[in-house]
Amino acid sequence: MTANLVLVAVCGATASGAAVARSRFELERARKNLGESDGVNARRAAAEARLYDAQLNVDYCTVRAPFDGYVTNLNIAVGEYANQGQQVFALVDDRNWYVVANFREVFLEEIRPGMRAVVYLMTYPGRAFQGEVQGIGWALWQKNGSSVRGLPDVEPNLNWVRLAQRFPVRVILEPPNADFPYRMGQTAVVTIKGFDDGPEP
Repeated sequence: MTANLVLVAVCGATASGAAVARSRFELERARKNLGESDGVNARRAAAEARLYDAQLNVDYCTVRAPFDGYVTNLNIAVGEYANQGQQVFALVDDRNWYVVANFREVFLEEIRPGMRAVVYLMTYPGRAFQGEVQGIGWALWQKNGSSVRGLPDVEPNLNWVRLAQRFPVRVILEPPNADFPYRMGQTAVVTIKGFDDGPEP
C-alpha cells in the first residue's frame, strides 16, 4: 500500500510539473503573439497607425479655407472620387483686390508707390473705383532668351513696330462694394492721379 501511494504521488507531481511547463510555454507564446518589443505592442501600434490614416482620410473630405473667399471652377460631382493631388476647385481670395495696369516705360518715371489712382471697370461703365499704387514691376520676360522664367510676360500691341515696353503697375483697390463686386480677370482702365498733397502728373 505504501509503494502505490508513493507512485501515485510521483505521477501527480510529474503531471503538475508538466502542466506548469505547458502553462509557461503557452504564456511565452501568447507574449510573442502579442508582438511585444521594448514594452510596446507592435500589433497595437500598427492598428493605431491604420486608424490614424483612416481618420486623416476622413478629415481630408472636409475643406477648410484659411480665409473668406469664393469657390470657383468646381469640377466634381456627388459620387465622384477626389484623387490625391487632383485640383477640385479654386478659391478666390476676397480679402484684398488689386489691378495690374501695364504702363509704357516712358511713364514710369512719373509713377510712385502711394499715388492715388482711379480705376474704371468695363463691367460697370461710368463708375469710378479708388485705388493706390502699391508697386511697379522691375523686370519683364523676354522671348529672346535674355531673361529667366517667372517674370511677367506683357505682349506688345504690334509685332512689326518697335514699341515701348509696358511694365506692370499694381494698384490696390478700395474694399469691394456688395452692389459692385470685383471679379478676377475683369478689364480695367487705370488713371494715376498722383499724391493727395502734391501736384498731379
